[in-house]
Amino acid sequence: MCTLTILAPQQVGGRRGAADDVQATDVTLRIAFNRDESRRRPAGLPPRMRRYGDRSAIMPIDPVSDGTWIAVNDRGLCLVLLNAYDADPKAAEADWASGSDPQPKASRGTIIPRLMHHATAVSAFEEGEGLSPGEFPPFRLLLIDENSVGQVRSNGLALESILESVERSPIMYTSSGLGDAVVDLPRRELFVTCFRAGRNPADAQDEFHRHRWQDRPHLSVDMERPDARTVSRTVVEISRREIRMRYESIAPDGASEHYTQTLPRSFATA
Repeated sequence: MCTLTILAPQQVGGRRGAADDVQATDVTLRIAFNRDESRRRPAGLPPRMRRYGDRSAIMPIDPVSDGTWIAVNDRGLCLVLLNAYDADPKAAEADWASGSDPQPKASRGTIIPRLMHHATAVSAFEEGEGLSPGEFPPFRLLLIDENSVGQVRSNGLALESILESVERSPIMYTSSGLGDAVVDLPRRELFVTCFRAGRNPADAQDEFHRHRWQDRPHLSVDMERPDARTVSRTVVEISRREIRMRYESIAPDGASEHYTQTLPRSFATA
């Protein structure tokens, strides 16, 4: 239940969206993510710094697992986790809404911290391919840097993985407890419309992640339905000088709080 978009260097073009109050000319990768969650799940905690081996990382925290759904480290490696709802949407929805699984498994939120010590998407992808699918409920893990985007997908029984160049961006991934296929087409059509020729891609990305159809809020990127809603938006910007995470926590009444964390960019090989 989330939506992720990626803008590679040639799409970002060194520009930020109009909403930014900090001027920058060297953004090389821009990642935006809407987190959708059960209304019964505790709110996530704002981004904080954590250390993994030689790497420093920024991530919001899931208080249930002490893990996260998105993180970026000082080398510019960003990991993002989406739940996967393909095999049996009704069963997946019941599992998601209750916050439990028929057979207790490790929380998906613990996957990203296991991999944040890596310096590149390729090396994190190689370790990610060794995850045990039966250890977690179904998931889709995205591993992103300025060169590559890797995907490790689990249906709970087996893993599928693919590693591609990030140059094919803009890229969108999305999921929903209603079934991933139910929301993919309308959100993808909107995605194409937002990124029409001539627009500043960063502005288009921000518009996409804030979009809600009044007659179809349950299918929207900024989604809402009786049992779930979009609870936060995160934007990660990677430049040659720093790593920046901007996080917007959204209350049930629509009020929001904004947080920003930055890391100096590291090019150390250790």
